[in-house]
Order: sequence, then C-alpha cells, then structure tokens
Amino acid sequence: MIKLKILNKLLRSNFIILSIIFIFGFLITSLEGMVTKSIALNLDEKLWVLRSFRFIESLKNLDFISALQTVHPGITVMTISGIFVYLTHNLYSDLVFYDSYKADIYSTAFNIPIIISIIIFYFLLYFVLRKLNFNRTITFFVLMIYSVNTAYIYNSTPVDKLSAMSLVLSLLFLIIYVNKKYEINKYLLLSSFFAAFGVLTKFSVLILVPFSFFILIYYSSLCPTKYIGAIKKYILYIIYFIFSIIIIFPGFLFFPTESINKIRNTGNSVLVAGFNEPEVTYSYVEKIITYSKFFLNSWTNPLVFGLIIIFFILFFLRLAKKEIVKDNIFNNLYYKNIYTLLLFCVIYFFYVPLFTNFIYYRYMMPIFLILDIMAAVALYYVILICNKKFLKSRSIKGLTLATLVIFYLFQFIYQYSIYIHIKN
Repeated sequence: MIKLKILNKLLRSNFIILSIIFIFGFLITSLEGMVTKSIALNLDEKLWVLRSFRFIESLKNLDFISALQTVHPGITVMTISGIFVYLTHNLYSDLVFYDSYKADIYSTAFNIPIIISIIIFYFLLYFVLRKLNFNRTITFFVLMIYSVNTAYIYNSTPVDKLSAMSLVLSLLFLIIYVNKKYEINKYLLLSSFFAAFGVLTKFSVLILVPFSFFILIYYSSLCPTKYIGAIKKYILYIIYFIFSIIIIFPGFLFFPTESINKIRNTGNSVLVAGFNEPEVTYSYVEKIITYSKFFLNSWTNPLVFGLIIIFFILFFLRLAKKEIVKDNIFNNLYYKNIYTLLLFCVIYFFYVPLFTNFIYYRYMMPIFLILDIMAAVALYYVILICNKKFLKSRSIKGLTLATLVIFYLFQFIYQYSIYIHIKN
C-alpha cells in the first residue's frame, strides 16, 4: 500500500514526470550527439552564429534593413541567439570558426537559447494538449517520444526547430479556440502570435494563414453566429497576426516595402569562409518520391513508426471508441480534431516541395511532430488493451510508469547500437 501511494504521488507530480522525460531524453540523445557533433561547428551553425552577431549589431544602430540577411528570414533565431553570441563575442577579439576552442564556445552560446526554447515548447505543449482534453498519460507519452526523436529535434537546423515548434503550437491553439466555441480570444491571439513567430523564422509556416481560415469555417457549427462569426474571427486572427509580426520585428512597420524586398533579394547563398552549397534542381515529382521513401523506409525510430501504424488501424476502425474503453476524450470532437491535424499533414507534405529547391528531411519536421501525437495516442490504446485483456485491473498508472521505463530502455539500446556501428 505504501509503495502504491508513493507511485500515485509521483505520477500526480507533473514536474517530476516532465523532469524525468527531459533528463532521460537528453542523456539518450547524447549518444547520437557523440557521433554527429564530431566537429565543433557545422556549416549551418557557422552561418547562423555570424548572422546572429550581425543582426544584433544592426539593431544597435537601428538599421533594420541590414539586420535582414537571409530569405528564411530567421529573424527569431537571430534575435534569441544573437544576444548570447554578441555577449560571447565581447569576450574575444573576433569570430574565429576554425579555432576549435572558440568554436565550442560560440556553439554553446548559440545553442543555449535554442535548447531553452525546446524546453519551453515541451511545457507549453503539455498544457496545450491538456486543454485539448488529452489525458495526462497521452500527454506524457507525447513528450516522451519527442524527447528521444533526435533526428528532427536535436540534430536539425535552428530555423527548422523553431519554425516547426511554433507551427504546431499555433495549430493546436487554434483548435483549442474553436473547441471552446470561439469564445476565449486569448487562444486566437496565441495562435496568431505563434504563426507570426513561425513565419518570421521560416516563410513556409505561412501556410497556417489560409489553413486557419479553413479551421474556423470547418468548426463553424460550434460558433454562435456560424459562418459569419467564423469569418469575423478570421479577420481578427489576421489583425493579431500582423500586430505580432510588427511587435517581433518593428522594421516591418517602419520600412515594410524595403524589408520585404531585402528578404526577397537576399537569397540563401551567404558565403562563409569560402564555402557555399551548390544548387541542385529537382523536379516536384522527384521531391515527392524522395520524401515518400523517407517516410516509408527511413523513420528515425522503428518503435514510433509501429505505434503510428497501430494508431491508423485503430483510429479508422474506431476500435478505441467501440471496444476498448469508454473515455470522454474519444468523442466526435476528438475525431474531428484528429482529422484536421491529419489533413494539415497531407497538405503540408505536398506544399513544401513547391517552395524549396533542396531536399532536406528536416523540412518535414512539423509532420513528424504531429504524427508523434498520434503515436502517443496509439501507445495509450495499447496500454488500455493490455489492461483490459490481460491484467483485468485499473492499474493504468503502474502501466504508464512501466511503459516509460521500457520505452527509454528500448531507445537507449537502439541509439547505442547506432553509436557503436558508426564508431566502428
């Protein structure tokens, strides 16, 4: 009895559970980091360290136009990391990338804000999913899966990390807003803010603007004034969106035309230390085929991939609602939310190749983040099945803790095997 009471208190403590997820996630992913971080600063980080430094220098002189240096536009990355890089630069004479000692220092200064952003994203996502009526078990599983999927959270560019996280938060906040019957405008404001944050990180996030209109119309039956009310809310969303862009980067208010032209004409071929990535042209069909192969054959985590397959089987057959459990989260609104997220994944998959010249799997990171939510739901389904068919008890909390241990153990063995294979 005493052990069960301790277990219950442990699982009730969100802080302890989240801390366990972070600690184990970072420890496990450090195995892959030993291999992938064999050089102190990769080319992309060198670019962003230099851009971040120049960005802060330009803002000091109120030169908003010179602050814009890339087509991404990467404004948010240069803002949050630039402060740390600038302070670090004051301790040294210049930005020397080939000095391994200084490269390590600048890499640390640049990545600290990014890591903090990931942690903030985790906590925000926890509360967002809870607002969407996902129970704590599913929410813990989502964060657990995120914490160990290294390929797209930890070993990616800062632009792709921040843009994917802001896109997912914006999308989920808007779904919360419509679920709450269009009445709590703070969720609409948060959705538009993160959409603006994402667009100022990477322009591909701009797809949220038209898709938000679809969401507001699709859920209009929940709006007191139906379609007219949904359209009015979309206008309010656009106002919030524009206001957020100006708040994040005032240059768009003072020099709107110049800022847009500077971003458009900058391109993405900034030379650093004589290096430049050669431009390779792919057809749209080639991009679609390549990304499709990646989804089918190169999934980061085979266990997560299996859970997603289980989810699609259970979801489309609706076995969870009919046979496994009578839970208030598996209602019609829940399925509508899932349909919305899956539709966005499909649209985004065909949208990204239209606006990119290169093929990088990190471009699809938002889809992975959404599908991982589905994997967590599938894992919860599996626990319910085991509890009902085999254990015939209500020890869901014990099963949850056991699942956390087993999942991290599997991931540790999986990552360690990759590390040993590459090392040898």
